[in-house]
Amino acid sequence: MGILVAIVVLLASFLVSVGTSDAATPASRCATVTGLSTQFVDAQTWWMRTPGAQGSDFGHLHLGSCIPERERLVQPVVLPTRIVLHNNPGKFLYVSLVTKGTNYETTVAKYPITGFSCATGTCEAWISVELTPSMFRQSGLQEVRLRAFVDEPDGNRMIASLNWQTYVVNGQVAGNVTRLPFVRGKGWYTGAGYCESDFASVPVPDGPVSGKWAPVTRQVNHGTSSDRPVSRHEIRLDPNLHEGVPGTILAKGDGQRFSPVEIDTTLLADGAHTLFLRTECDDPRGSTNVGVLTIPFLVDN
Repeated sequence: MGILVAIVVLLASFLVSVGTSDAATPASRCATVTGLSTQFVDAQTWWMRTPGAQGSDFGHLHLGSCIPERERLVQPVVLPTRIVLHNNPGKFLYVSLVTKGTNYETTVAKYPITGFSCATGTCEAWISVELTPSMFRQSGLQEVRLRAFVDEPDGNRMIASLNWQTYVVNGQVAGNVTRLPFVRGKGWYTGAGYCESDFASVPVPDGPVSGKWAPVTRQVNHGTSSDRPVSRHEIRLDPNLHEGVPGTILAKGDGQRFSPVEIDTTLLADGAHTLFLRTECDDPRGSTNVGVLTIPFLVDN
């Protein structure tokens, strides 16, 4: 007998005023999650004018969360989750929480934020997403999908998606997910479909890395007829593009890429770093749909 999971609509308000940033860092917020190891992973979608073309440009939408990837979920947990709008004139709608197994996919909660837009500059909001074992219809390795929705001035919709997996203990029949069971950051736009960047090594490191580290990254066509193919890929180390910091380019080229990226951590300072994956999918309307994923890691040599 299937489990009926009601969609719970949870009201949330954004906590940071337009154009400012929160004093609390994502890492410090993740430290508040008790009993599980979490990492702050950020998925982004950009809709930008293709160079030399005349398409629309609606900036960025980021969706990041403290994810307990591949941890054992045995009791409810609250995950600090951040939404960022950058030069995005659209109207933010909500974040949806979706659970997925081998034979089901269910939206179990929605978190709306009213009055949140950011045509100029960078604005952020934080919400608390509750994840419980009872939200899943199976046990074992199950998937969580967070999605953020924005309606743009041209009547189209922008969606950022963050997919990851966790081990669920809830007494249900076991059914481990096997399709693309790693962290994925996806950007979606009306008429363009998905464009995505993936971290195919599991799990995201909970502890420091050292020496030469070569995680596998995946920037390939999403695969359906409604998705634009990958036009370009790029991997950077420690950029802050909103602030004009380009970081270090580790890989860049046309088309798809699915291979390890080698990082010599002995050349880096000990401490926190960010791996930035960007995949671009050109649209014939003169704009480019971009899917971004950022992965944090610590270096200790």
